[in-house]
Amino acid sequence: MKGFLALAAAAEAATGVALIVAPLLVVRLLFGAELTGVAIPVARVTGSYVACLAHAASGASLVQVATD
Repeated sequence: MKGFLALAAAAEAATGVALIVAPLLVVRLLFGAELTGVAIPVARVTGSYVACLAHAASGASLVQVATD
């Protein structure tokens, strides 16, 4: 279970960093849509949120598994 949670957190972190670096490519791959205007900075902010959420999830999963 610990390995799965670490893998999920790593995948989430990679998605968040990819949204920060190349939001146009990530959105095109995930949704098949194009970003224009204000959607680009919103996607970057969302990427930072997802990366932070992955960081929190990785720490929480390690603590939760250690206490189980």
